[in-house]
Amino acid sequence: NDYTAAYSFDLAGNRMRKVQSGYEAGNTRYEYNERDQLTKEGLDADNNGVIDPATAISYAYDANGSQISRTDPSGTTIYTWDLRNRMVSVDAPGTANDASYAYDADGVRVRKTVGGVTTTYLVDTENPTGYAKAIEERNGSGALLRSYVLGLDIIAQVEFGSSPMYFLKDGHGTTRALLDNAGQTISGQSFDFDAFGKPIDFDADDAATEWLAGDGRRDGETSFTYSLARYRDGWRFISADDPRYGNADEPISLHKYLYAYANPVMYNDPSGMFSDDGGLFGDGQGGFAMFDVMKEAVRSMDWAGADAFELATMHQSSVLSQFGAVEAAVRNGFSQVMGATQFAFAFSGFLQDYASIGDPLQLMLGFIGARACFAAGTKVITEIGPNGETTSRSIEDLRVGDFVVSRSELDPCAALERRRVLSRIVTRSDHLRILELQAANGTSETIRTTDGHPFWVIGAGWKRAGDLKVGERIAGLKDDVLIVVRSSREEHPEQITVYNFEIEGSHTYFVDDGEGAPIAVWAHNACLANSGETIFTRRGRQVHELFFDMMEKMGYTVRTAVKGIIPDAFQIIYDKTGKAVGAIITELKPDNSRAVARGLSQLERYAEVIAEEYGIAMENIRTVIQTYR
Repeated sequence: NDYTAAYSFDLAGNRMRKVQSGYEAGNTRYEYNERDQLTKEGLDADNNGVIDPATAISYAYDANGSQISRTDPSGTTIYTWDLRNRMVSVDAPGTANDASYAYDADGVRVRKTVGGVTTTYLVDTENPTGYAKAIEERNGSGALLRSYVLGLDIIAQVEFGSSPMYFLKDGHGTTRALLDNAGQTISGQSFDFDAFGKPIDFDADDAATEWLAGDGRRDGETSFTYSLARYRDGWRFISADDPRYGNADEPISLHKYLYAYANPVMYNDPSGMFSDDGGLFGDGQGGFAMFDVMKEAVRSMDWAGADAFELATMHQSSVLSQFGAVEAAVRNGFSQVMGATQFAFAFSGFLQDYASIGDPLQLMLGFIGARACFAAGTKVITEIGPNGETTSRSIEDLRVGDFVVSRSELDPCAALERRRVLSRIVTRSDHLRILELQAANGTSETIRTTDGHPFWVIGAGWKRAGDLKVGERIAGLKDDVLIVVRSSREEHPEQITVYNFEIEGSHTYFVDDGEGAPIAVWAHNACLANSGETIFTRRGRQVHELFFDMMEKMGYTVRTAVKGIIPDAFQIIYDKTGKAVGAIITELKPDNSRAVARGLSQLERYAEVIAEEYGIAMENIRTVIQTYR
């Protein structure tokens, strides 16, 4: 059948109206409370903006934002949630669709019972899809019901005693048909959906698989799609996203119930945790399996999250939102390399352990809250003309997506280039550091910054503004060198607004005081604590600390001597009798050839010592170099 649907939304992204023609034509209205929770929907038969009571469906929620009831003309369905905000039971009108659910320690569903019939799931967290998926389903007596063949996606479903059915999927992981061994569509097993996964012109209960729309699993008892972290009812999730997630520069991401930013043509969300534009889907890495991939050390990891560490210098309005910024940033950093589109789900439990012992940002990164920023009125160089003339804008006027002049943070002689502003930081400081700088031609600059902001000192590298000494030489634009002639701290107990950015790739930009002198100062977008460390030494230490904590939580032994050697992390593998049969040894090194070569040499020696100490054959010892930038 022909099918069209038109949607209208309010400014928060809530769907307010759906006008459908062709298949199941009608005009549906939606109502919400102040928390953007859907409270009522139904047909607007008279097209007057009023929901027809005969078609009205109403919803209620608990204090956590989870849907606890759905009431329609046939009765009320009750949903129950446990303390970890996982749906554990459904009490529907009658008994046929009453259901209960059980989950493992990672929150992955491993059992469900519907109408008294139990199904258990054997879940593979290390499969190449990047998401925890069942490879077997059994009944309550343990008899095999069906199994699955997994590759980069689900390849086939095999009913016990039957031939395989092969999945034909689209780019969003939605099943379009089930095929037989000859590659022909099985009768009655081709499927059409609307953009949000609602079946068009077929009954989903007649499908021979539960793996239907959006790479999620449909539950017939509720018609919800199970998406690992949450359950989805078509275009919305029935429980709120974690309040820490979301990006202020992308307001739609702050909505706690929308599926795929209400734009499933461009985005997907198979994990229930965050929407993605598809660039990371289907690459066969990451996901729920991330911790186990690390645990088995089956592939080298480039800690691209180092850039995310700097991104995390953004200061937000609360510990929770800062916490979420770090988690999202680190997740995105890993995703650049591993395709870890579900990394945050596993990583969030690790990060939450820090919340009870202090600001997790301080513990993880050290430099959060140090306010590496400039005062309003500071000019940022945005362009250099053909004759060397500069164009600048006030720092408070720049926005995400604007371009500034930058150079590689690693080389003060690197070529100048224009780089995009990735994020904008606006915060408050109780002080300003006033730096008076003078160029060789006698012109001067007065820079108003904060103590933690790094500037490049000739011969010393990045150094905090608060630690700069009179007479030190600071790198400027082009070949300019500026001398520190005075440094003083200006107290602002009433707090003053200051600004900073995250700059794409190179992490640096140039500032001047806007007084007309044709010189500018080279500044980093990160912050240094008052420790005397360079930004690179500090980053390495922080990445190692995070690495040690993560590996230890996964059962590795970290930084422990074995006959004179001290691997960064290792794990001994034992058989059922307790005999050591294998080992995994890993070293974390900076991403440069000299460090990696040194790490490989260390690992060779470590393997020999551990093989002798534990009586393990060398061929059963796996060594892994993990790098960070």
